[in-house]
Amino acid sequence: MGKLFNKLKINLNMYNVSNYKKEIENINCTLGLQHIRILSLSLLVVALLYFYADCVIFIGVEDKIFKVNLFSIHIISVISSILFLVFYKQLLAHRWGIRFSMLIVRSYIFFTLLISALASLNSQRLTGNIDAYIVAILVLAVLFPIEPLFMIFTFTINHILFLIGLTFMSHDPYSLISKEINSTAMMVGSLVFCYSLYRYRVKELITKNQLSQSEGNFRKVFNLNPLPMFIARYEDGKILIANDKCSEFYDYSKEDFHQIYVYDLYTDKADRKIILNKLDNNIKAENYIVEHQTSSGAKKWVIANYEIIEYMGEKCVLTNVTDITTLKEMENELLSHASTDVLTGVLNRRTGVEALRTLISSKDSSRISSICFIDIDGLKEVNDKFGHNEGDYLINKVCSVIKETLSNEGSIFRFGGDEFIILLPDKTEKESEALWCKIQAKFLEINNLGIKPYKVVTSHGVIEFTGTTNLSVEELLDLADKKMYIEKKYHKNNPR
Repeated sequence: MGKLFNKLKINLNMYNVSNYKKEIENINCTLGLQHIRILSLSLLVVALLYFYADCVIFIGVEDKIFKVNLFSIHIISVISSILFLVFYKQLLAHRWGIRFSMLIVRSYIFFTLLISALASLNSQRLTGNIDAYIVAILVLAVLFPIEPLFMIFTFTINHILFLIGLTFMSHDPYSLISKEINSTAMMVGSLVFCYSLYRYRVKELITKNQLSQSEGNFRKVFNLNPLPMFIARYEDGKILIANDKCSEFYDYSKEDFHQIYVYDLYTDKADRKIILNKLDNNIKAENYIVEHQTSSGAKKWVIANYEIIEYMGEKCVLTNVTDITTLKEMENELLSHASTDVLTGVLNRRTGVEALRTLISSKDSSRISSICFIDIDGLKEVNDKFGHNEGDYLINKVCSVIKETLSNEGSIFRFGGDEFIILLPDKTEKESEALWCKIQAKFLEINNLGIKPYKVVTSHGVIEFTGTTNLSVEELLDLADKKMYIEKKYHKNNPR
């Protein structure tokens, strides 16, 4: 850990962080307080939903400790949000000094992560998920890219406490290992992402300070700028001047770069028009995420900043870009881990249930859709006789067959263990049953090959509904589950 800290210090010194320490702290403090305000307001908006869940949805839960813990977490979160909003303006104005304001930001990050960890540990008493902790890691890393050493300390301490609590709360060793690996990977990835954003913020700050120097030093600053930068004519987009980084980044020679137009750098030419429209209303357009391309056609994601200036007597647009291709790929990977099931690659329960919730709240009485509740028969026997690797193979085989058959007609998510849900928008029960017959036919083909010493057998239950249904997500799933159980009972009494 000591080597990591030294490496961080060396990397940050490369960008002269010490020269801008006060300004960086001001920016981090201001943005941090603004983000806390947004999160606090959002929490108060959904507070009624929290208390509805506490007092209505979980009223039938027998575990009193779970309910007390959940209610306490919600109460603490709401009270903390109200207190922050009361003193928000004074904190933003640094009435008690910037150090105190920054202490509030740091404390918010630490205790938000701690409360989220406690919420996920409490969930082990009922659902067994760690969604609250994972979401908190992602949100805090994205919204609060402040000092890396503090973030590493905060994330590490809370993660150690979380892993210790998870060890005591989880009774399934395989589930425990999976949660420990996934949460640790997410924590490390989020720290890397947070550190990259922090470095970008420092680099951007330095760039702006360099560009604020006198016009006499403009060309020198322009060519020494660490980011790709160019000036293009506003009227037709002809590039008039570009620094060395630009030629390197876009893979053009300096001579060729002066012969091209801005449109040649955009993957989607319409982006240029959108940017010009923004500049018409404001001389600046900052932090615009757009996809660019090099001379060879290679795609690169960048964060671009634009400003209208006068250059050589002409109205021009000054542009600088920061390569975020790696961050974009990392972001997509993090989002994928947060929304998909690790074993099968299909949507996880949280994402799938939200998709179903959206489907049943469409308020369109003419739109008929269906869900299909699926249970893999005999999975426990396969695990017991042939090992969990074979059980995993069976689960993946069922998912792959269903995904292949569904194509674009629906989606599948893992509900838990050997249970899966197929969402079938715009399909009646009859149409859904026809589709299920196709899936069953493929299972039969696999069984007839006799490759495995067991058969692929599933039970299902289809329920049809409209966008104006009075049923909740839980009630709809319960009906489909009961219908599936009828078939499962039949299979048990009449083995194939």
